[in-house]
Amino acid sequence: MTVLQRKTVGAGLLSLALILGTWISPGPVAGGKYPAEIENLPPITIVKDGQARHLALTDVFEFYGNSCMSSSSAFLATSHGLRVLFGDEPADLADLVIVTPSAGGSIDFLDLLMRDDPRQRTWPPAGISGGADNFVFQFYRKSTMQGVIVKYKDGLWPADWFDLRAKQKAGTITDAERQRRVEARRLVQEVFPTMAPEDLFETSDVFTFVSWGHINPGELDRLGREQRRAARAQAAEQ
Repeated sequence: MTVLQRKTVGAGLLSLALILGTWISPGPVAGGKYPAEIENLPPITIVKDGQARHLALTDVFEFYGNSCMSSSSAFLATSHGLRVLFGDEPADLADLVIVTPSAGGSIDFLDLLMRDDPRQRTWPPAGISGGADNFVFQFYRKSTMQGVIVKYKDGLWPADWFDLRAKQKAGTITDAERQRRVEARRLVQEVFPTMAPEDLFETSDVFTFVSWGHINPGELDRLGREQRRAARAQAAEQ
C-alpha cells in the first residue's frame, strides 16, 4: 500500500468513526511518525450526545494528512482553555462555544472537534488571515455563562513564519530561510507541548458574561460564503 493509499484509508476510517459519533483514537502512530512530544500529548475529551469522544493531536494530523503548526497551536490552546473552564469535567459540545480570529489549521482542528460531520469544512470569511497575533481563542460555557480567553504570549511564535511559508509556496525561499522554517517547526511541535501553560499562554480570569442575538445553524457558513463572493467580485472590478 502506498503512502497516499494509507493516508486515504486512514482519513476514511476517521471520517466514518466521527460520523457515527464516536472517536476511535488510534493512539501513538506506529513507527514514531511524529515527535514524541506530539504523540505523548493527552487527547482532548469532549461529550457529544452523552457519549465521550477523545481527540488526539495525531488524529488531527492523520485526518488532514499533514502535521500543521497552526493545528498544533490551536490544539494546545483549546486543551488549556477547556481545562480552565471545565476543570476535570469533559466539555459537552452542546454547552460550548468557541470564537477565534485564527485561520488555516486552527479552523481545520476546530472543525474536527466541533462539527457533526468533519468532512463539512468551514471556509474562512473574507478578511480573516493567518498571523501570530491571531492565535487568540475565546471559550464560552453556556450553562454557567462563564468564559475564558487564551492567547499565545507575545514573541513566542516565530516572527517570520508566515513570510517564510509564502516564500516556500512561491518557490523563492533560500536555503537559510528553509532551515529557519525547520527550526520554527521544531519549536512549535516539540518545545511548545512541553511548556507550562503559564509560560505559553496569556489566560484571562474566568469571567461571567451576558449575550444578545441569535445565530441559526449554518448561518455563519452562509454569511462567510457571501463575504468571499463579494470580496472576489470587488477584486475583479479593480
